[in-house]
Amino acid sequence: MPLALVLIKNNLDLVVQGSVDMRQNLGHVLVNRALADAELRGGRSNRGAMLDDVMGERDATLPVGYFVHDSIFPLARLLCLRFTQAYARVRANIRAARQIPAVTLKGSTMMDETCTTPATPDLFEGMTAISAVLDPAIRAFNDRTVRTVFIDRARAEKKAREIAFLRHRAEELGFDLQMVRSEDLDALTSGKTHGGIVAVCSDRTIPTLDEGMDSIRPDGFYVLLDGIEDPYNFGYTVRSLYAAGADGVILPPRNWMGVAGLVARSSAGTSEKMPIWISEPAGAVAKLREKGYRAAAAEIRDSVDLYEADLTHPLLLVIGGEKRGISRAVLDECDLRVRIGYHGDFRGSLSSAASAAVLAFEVMRQNNK
Repeated sequence: MPLALVLIKNNLDLVVQGSVDMRQNLGHVLVNRALADAELRGGRSNRGAMLDDVMGERDATLPVGYFVHDSIFPLARLLCLRFTQAYARVRANIRAARQIPAVTLKGSTMMDETCTTPATPDLFEGMTAISAVLDPAIRAFNDRTVRTVFIDRARAEKKAREIAFLRHRAEELGFDLQMVRSEDLDALTSGKTHGGIVAVCSDRTIPTLDEGMDSIRPDGFYVLLDGIEDPYNFGYTVRSLYAAGADGVILPPRNWMGVAGLVARSSAGTSEKMPIWISEPAGAVAKLREKGYRAAAAEIRDSVDLYEADLTHPLLLVIGGEKRGISRAVLDECDLRVRIGYHGDFRGSLSSAASAAVLAFEVMRQNNK
């Protein structure tokens, strides 16, 4: 059951002081109100598919006759209305992602066509992120490809230069360009900051550090991110590291590809241009130290000031997340700990992205002398 449905059901349990059967019926109301609303628009034959999409259940067994009396349960009625509205928005996004009426540009020919996207596409919004995926310089370490590019038909005239570039790359790489309505593009994306251009891309293979050890430079600058969980913060961090000249990023195991489009947008495309490996953090530190690297951890306790530390290459910089920080096992593997000095009586800490920027640019300064 979706989290939103669970929360609403719990609220109803607090308000309705009735039998167990009544509370169960009210829980069913939430789904049936949404289904009844959707059936008026999409037909009763789609009921099973709707339940499958929203609840992950193939059989629709809930009765349709439940209702909430206006005078007895006004809060429950309001919650049902809110759930129905949220459900409608979810359905709109699902329909837009699966089937978008479009006009396809293939060479110089324009043809009416229906675009069908993959079941779980990686959506990259905006030319900055899409251009990063199309950059031939990343092919040595990034196997992500563009499958289809959607362009807002209403902005086509203003985007003539971008469309010309995309058409040229489409002819080289074999992906489609499709002109779509503004509302369809907005429904497909998480917001309206896409600039009128969105790409559906393939997954990217993230190798393990063991698989990538041969590509580690003997005098490089690499960064281990231990505990950064928010995709926006991760994207901002990668952008700063890329700008400061980091040669690659090492991440702990997790499903980073589920938010690849969001990370690419927040990192201004640099997450696609950055070599990335997966490794257990403590093991990564040990492996790079075996190759002659010193490991410096960003840590307050038992540390030296950033501007007094030797951060020359080869260097592995370890940065922790804002909630958990760097684990004890990783700290024990590091050669030194460095801190960022703050002004006055400030007792807080910078965000991971801000800390990464300060630390990485000091590394760049020391190695550009």
